[in-house]
Amino acid sequence: MSNPLLDDIQASGTVETISIALPTLGRFYEEGIIDEDADPNDLQINAIGIMAELSTRDPFILASGKGMELLIPQICPSILQPSRLTEIDLEAILIAARIATHGNTMMVDHACPQMVDGEDGKHLCGEENKIDVNMYDIIMRYGPIEFSDKFVVDLPEYQQKVFLRPLEYGQALTMLRDALTTRKETNELDKTDVTELLTSENKIEEYASNIMKQAVSTMESIIHSIFYVEAGSGGKVSNPDQIKEWLMAISKENVKKIIEQIGELNKTLTGKNSITYQCAACGKENTTNVELDIQKLFFFTPTSSKQPKTPTNTSPKKRTPKTKP
Repeated sequence: MSNPLLDDIQASGTVETISIALPTLGRFYEEGIIDEDADPNDLQINAIGIMAELSTRDPFILASGKGMELLIPQICPSILQPSRLTEIDLEAILIAARIATHGNTMMVDHACPQMVDGEDGKHLCGEENKIDVNMYDIIMRYGPIEFSDKFVVDLPEYQQKVFLRPLEYGQALTMLRDALTTRKETNELDKTDVTELLTSENKIEEYASNIMKQAVSTMESIIHSIFYVEAGSGGKVSNPDQIKEWLMAISKENVKKIIEQIGELNKTLTGKNSITYQCAACGKENTTNVELDIQKLFFFTPTSSKQPKTPTNTSPKKRTPKTKP
């Protein structure tokens, strides 16, 4: 049944929404991640509402990564499984929601990291710059990804081709947590006396377990970056278990080849939120990022401080975009 109260809101024209094309155009998603009636080339993103704000600004929710799972369905109801979004699609949705909620301009704080000459020699500039960023310029960088040879690894000796994909947000978050846990364990083992490490059965087991975790993490990152492998017969294999078995059977040179190509692909998909500016104090050019976490995008207001000079934003601008993001 239609809700006349919602009809009034829609008719008022005051509802803030942004329409974007997902950078991936949904190419890498199976059924159930995006609503079947939604068009990835024309996806509606809403401004953040009161329920989204109340449910996602809690510090523990933000730190746990659950904030995205609560926020995304509210600003984009067409997304059914937020954790399965690729990172680049998630970034585009967040930036669009930021524009819908607070407008085109966002202030970014950045302390200048440059070393400058002074009376007592070189010292850190440290100027607290406040950069006005046009978020429309940022969102235009997230136009649809063009399919290129960076997505394909050719293995002619097997008559196979490996098709890569951007990493999913949920998987990237899991891998980050695992890496932090493993790093903590590694740091503790590094403090262990060598004699104890070689003579203690428990310590040897801990060390071996740590090495195995690192190997498993690397293997999983490769598997989740592979969309499918095209067999010599033309069949497509996307089953993770079969791909894992295949990775362990091919030559290590070919595995390294795949890893290098994944790295090259990721370079083209990341850093779209970067900005460059000239420091207001020393005049040197710096690079920083628009931080794409919920707190900074929607709830954080930079504290006021004296600002005798204004930094110059030197990020490239698109004055007349030919396509919508």
